[in-house]
Amino acid sequence: KHINTSSQQVKKPMVEEKTVPSALKTSPVDVLVEMLLILAISYPTLWYTHVRPFFASFSKISLYTPLYEGLDVCYNKTKIVHKDGLFPILDNFEIQKKVDMLLIKGEVEFPNISEVEALKQGDMLYKRLVALSKRRVREELQREIAEAEQKGDKAKVAALIKDFQNI
Repeated sequence: KHINTSSQQVKKPMVEEKTVPSALKTSPVDVLVEMLLILAISYPTLWYTHVRPFFASFSKISLYTPLYEGLDVCYNKTKIVHKDGLFPILDNFEIQKKVDMLLIKGEVEFPNISEVEALKQGDMLYKRLVALSKRRVREELQREIAEAEQKGDKAKVAALIKDFQNI
């Protein structure tokens, strides 16, 4: 009996190890994007100055692209200047739910942050995001260049190198 209990105890932690919290699966880019979105929802000026420019260049590398696209439709309908202006035009329940969750998280991450401080934080986040995103795009292009070189596709290598230089 004692041996069976021990083997059951050994198996139980193995099951627990397979269960990885979803927060640990989030990329560093998405952690920064989430913080920028939190600030931009609270202070819409950041939406126009930092969120749109980031997603215009790097939307492919963020899990938050669907949320961004849904919210951007709202921001395009009207020039929202205060977060309260967003809620009356949010007609998608899933987006409303995500925005609510981000705002709750924002109360923890940025308690009582002023607009001036939010703009400073947003600027810092944007710069870090751009640097990190450029690095990720370069790494992906390097991988693609190596694959194209192995296949002997000189035209693709040249095009990828040009893309790499333009980053």
